[in-house]
Amino acid sequence: MQWMPKIIVGLVTAMYAALGLGFMFFPSIVLSQPDFALIPNGVAGLSTARGVFGGHFIAMALLCVHGLRSSRYDILKIVALLIAFVAFGRLVGVILDGVHPKAIVGLVVEVLATAGLLFGARRLEGLDQKATR
Repeated sequence: MQWMPKIIVGLVTAMYAALGLGFMFFPSIVLSQPDFALIPNGVAGLSTARGVFGGHFIAMALLCVHGLRSSRYDILKIVALLIAFVAFGRLVGVILDGVHPKAIVGLVVEVLATAGLLFGARRLEGLDQKATR
């Protein structure tokens, strides 16, 4: 069953890598999708999308890869914390701005990604401890 947490972490990693690369190299295309409710304002807006979204998502994916490859599963918990704060920001938006279905979908994805990374980290740490006994 060691493959299960790795697959879950791998799926979260792939999602953030794909989003990061999309925002970095094709921000207009990614932002034109109906799931994103953002419209970049000219070159400055595209630069912000590349830097903020692309940079952060790629960094999170690379941290997950490093955590898996080096068996430093605590790194997965750090990425989970980052995603949890994004979910917290969505909850603040729900409280201050009201509920919108797109925000709820994003919130669900972020909660699942956070849970997947935490599950993966804890499970893989447990498997490593059993292997060293």
